[in-house]
Amino acid sequence: MTLSNIISICRASMAAPIIIFMNRGQMMWVTTFIVLAMVSDALDGFIARKFNTVTVLGKALDPAADKICIFSVILFLYIKNKIPLHFMVVIGVRDFLISIMHLYLVKLKFIVTGANFAGKVSTVMISAALCVHIYDFQAAQVFLIYAAYTFMSISFAQYFILCVKKYDRQM
Repeated sequence: MTLSNIISICRASMAAPIIIFMNRGQMMWVTTFIVLAMVSDALDGFIARKFNTVTVLGKALDPAADKICIFSVILFLYIKNKIPLHFMVVIGVRDFLISIMHLYLVKLKFIVTGANFAGKVSTVMISAALCVHIYDFQAAQVFLIYAAYTFMSISFAQYFILCVKKYDRQM
């Protein structure tokens, strides 16, 4: 268990306080935990690379922590009618399909991939879209949802192409 992996686990657990404080209307705490989650996302990878502690577990924990934190907040916002159903569905389906591809690469090919750049940008765009919905900044909501869709599509395509290439090499 490395420091980077511990940071990823902590990020996943930040969903609970974000939701609790949103439900209570304590937006200063919501902001604090969102910023901590975003900083921890950058910090865990930086630390792993800087101290040469990149692990197979870390490559799996980092995106899992993102998905747990983000999707928990999305589900809460949907239940509170603050985010459209299509946003939750698109993210859920994309993440499910990427998880299936990831399992294929890990189980059948013994390959663990890290996040691609478009995936990192899509996480930032999703987070920004969530923030404008949390704080009800309507002017940017539609733009950020479609910006997130764009980068999610690009990162999905890159991951799909990687899986196809790995499959073709096996055949």
